[in-house]
Amino acid sequence: MRPEAIPKYNRVDNNDEEELGLLPSDLQSVPPAATYMSKDAELESQIESASTYMSKDSSSLPPTAIYMTKDQSLKGSFSFWGIGDRKETKTETETETETETITKSSSPWTIIKSNLTNKSYLIHYFIVSISAGIGQMYIYTVGFIVTAQFYYGQPQDEHTRHDPKVSSSQALQVSIISVSSFLGRLIAGFLSDYLHKRFQIQRITIVLFTLVLLNIGQGIIITNVSSQILVSIASAFMGSSYGLIFGTYPAIIADEFGSKSFSTNWGLICTGPLFTLYILNKYFGLIYDDKINKDTGVCYLGNLCYKGAFELSFAVCCLAFLVTAVLIYKRRK
Repeated sequence: MRPEAIPKYNRVDNNDEEELGLLPSDLQSVPPAATYMSKDAELESQIESASTYMSKDSSSLPPTAIYMTKDQSLKGSFSFWGIGDRKETKTETETETETETITKSSSPWTIIKSNLTNKSYLIHYFIVSISAGIGQMYIYTVGFIVTAQFYYGQPQDEHTRHDPKVSSSQALQVSIISVSSFLGRLIAGFLSDYLHKRFQIQRITIVLFTLVLLNIGQGIIITNVSSQILVSIASAFMGSSYGLIFGTYPAIIADEFGSKSFSTNWGLICTGPLFTLYILNKYFGLIYDDKINKDTGVCYLGNLCYKGAFELSFAVCCLAFLVTAVLIYKRRK
């Protein structure tokens, strides 16, 4: 805008003041020069004052768009129209800290109580109890199985129960179980990770395969009468399935229930096989004791000395297989 015209005044000396008739009071009535400042100058002054005020309160203002992430900008755009709610997202460190705080505040007894009322946890507890319990039962009774197989059809006298070949065969079965269990544990981790990451196959599918191996081994024990070779094959199946269970299931528990309380969760799971082992071993002993010769303490009937115990474990293993299959079906994508 163009400034208003400012009236011009001639310089007046003190000597001429009286001649012109100007008195000091008249000079005071003259408007000051600031009155005639440019309006543009006033506007510039106001802008400068506003910018100074904004700079003081800049800390309370939201960040500008150039400092916002794409995700924040998009959420902000939606929230402007009333869609969603723009909130600050928590970092991974903050989330982990909150999880650790919750875990630390929960005692082991609280975690155990929560697990025992968790339907999903109880299903896993049942599967491990059956599969691992059957494997342990076979490990503890394989010596009696070898003895019954070896003495099948032999004369029932006291001199036959001290044959050194029995001890050698028992040691062989223990070695086969140990090696196959080691290989099962060694392969289980790699196999579950590979199938899960490469083909998106559930880890528990390996447990389903393991239960099949377990039942094959039990089927051989049930049908085999006196072949030591078939006993060795059965030991390989039973040992490998036992190793696969303990090599695969820790990852399943960690994936489903987290790693913060893994020790408590897995430790509680490992108590399950004790119940299965006690029941099956007790039943095995009742059948075996009923079939032995009272004078020699040896059973000469082959697989009839223990068949009933493995028929029971076979049926229970089929039930665990069914539960696992249903679990896989319900969790399919």
